[in-house]
Amino acid sequence: MQGIVFRPVASRVLPALVYQRWRGRPYLFRGGPVCLEEISPKPLPGPSWVRVRSRLAGICGTDLNTLQLRFSFKGANMARKRSVKQPFCLGHEVVGEVVELGAAVKNWALGQRVVLAPGAACAAMEQTEPCDMCRQGLPLLCLRRDGFLPPLSHGAGWSESMVRHESELIPIPNDITDDQAVLLDPLGCSAHAVLRRPPEAGEAVIVIGGGTIGLGMILALKALALPIRIIAVAKYAHQAVQARAMGAHGVLQYSSGRLYEELAAELGTEVFGRGRNNRLLQYGAAVVYDAVGSGETLHHALRWTRPRGAVVLEGIAPRPAPLDRSVIWLRELNVIGAHGHGWEHYEGRRLHTFNLIMDWIRQGRLSVEGLISHRYPLKDYRQAIRTAAAKAGSAATKVLLQMKSND
Repeated sequence: MQGIVFRPVASRVLPALVYQRWRGRPYLFRGGPVCLEEISPKPLPGPSWVRVRSRLAGICGTDLNTLQLRFSFKGANMARKRSVKQPFCLGHEVVGEVVELGAAVKNWALGQRVVLAPGAACAAMEQTEPCDMCRQGLPLLCLRRDGFLPPLSHGAGWSESMVRHESELIPIPNDITDDQAVLLDPLGCSAHAVLRRPPEAGEAVIVIGGGTIGLGMILALKALALPIRIIAVAKYAHQAVQARAMGAHGVLQYSSGRLYEELAAELGTEVFGRGRNNRLLQYGAAVVYDAVGSGETLHHALRWTRPRGAVVLEGIAPRPAPLDRSVIWLRELNVIGAHGHGWEHYEGRRLHTFNLIMDWIRQGRLSVEGLISHRYPLKDYRQAIRTAAAKAGSAATKVLLQMKSND
C-alpha cells in the first residue's frame, strides 16, 4: 500500500526546520521528513483488530503543525510523550471500509464503512481494567496515553489502508455520505467543545476562528436550536463569508483595528481601556469559544467574556505563550478545556459525539455543505498540503485526500 510517511531523523528534520523558518511554509522537497512511500502491510496484530481500506481523509490543523515542525518541549502536551524515533503514517480524519477482520471481531462486517475515532486508549492497548477516564468514555484523556504511535505497517488516514483496534472505529450508516463521514472528527471536536459549556436561551456567544473547527462550532450552536446570538470573529475574508452562511448573526474581521469597539456594538456594551494593549469589554459574551487557542486569542477571549462567564478553549496551540491571568480572578471567569471528542450526555441520552453529529445531519439540524473546499488524489499530496496551509491565497477550509481505491 501507499502512504504518506513522516520520518523523524535529524538528517531529514534539520533541513526541513531551516526551510520552514526561512520560507514560512511546509517543507515538501525530496529528502525531507515527509514523503509518499510504499508500505508493506503485515498480518493483523491480534484477534480484535480490523483492516480498513481508506476512501477519504482530511488534512487538519494538527497535521499542519506536525508538517511545519511547530511544537515546543515546554508545552504540557509534551511532558508525558516518549521520544518519537520510528517513522509513522500521518492522518486521522478518515472514512473507509472494512476489508479484514480479526477472529474475535463480532460487531463489524466486510465492506462496512467506518470512521476512525482516534485515541490510543485502554481498549486499544487491550488493558483488562480501563483507567478512570476511559471508563467515563473519554479515551483522549486516557491516563495511559503517552504519545503512543502505531507502527508504520499499521498505516493511518493518509495511507491506502490502516489497521486499528475495533474500539477505535465507529460504523457509518447508509444514509451518511463519505463527505459527511470524513467531517465527523472535526465536527465532533466542535460539538464536544460547545457541549462543555452549552449556552442558555437568550445568551450571546462569540466564536473565535473561521477554520473547520470554528465553523463547526457555529453549526453545533445552531443545531442546539436555542434562541441565542452568535458572533463570529474570523481571520480571512472567505471565512467571514462562510461564518455568515453557517448561521452566525454577526461576523467581524480579526484584523480590524476597531475589533473591540465592533464587538461592543454587537453586544450593546462599551469598551474600557488604558491604551490599545489593555482593553476590556464592560459586559461581554456569556461564553467565548476559542477555536484557535493561541496566547493572543485566549488573551482576547478572556477580555470579551462577561463576569462569571466562560471561555472554552478548544484550539491546540503548538507552543505555550505568556498570558495575563488577572482578568480570570477579576471577573471570576470559568476557563474550560475541550479536547477532541468522546461520549456525551445530551437530551437524556449517552452517545458518542460522532453519533450525535450524524443524528443532527439526519434531522436536518446540521449541514456540512460548504465545509469541503478542495480534494486531491493521494499522489498530489504536496499540492493538497500547500493548499491547506495557504488559506489566505487558496480560500481553503477542509482539504481532502482521495484514495486510489476510490478513483
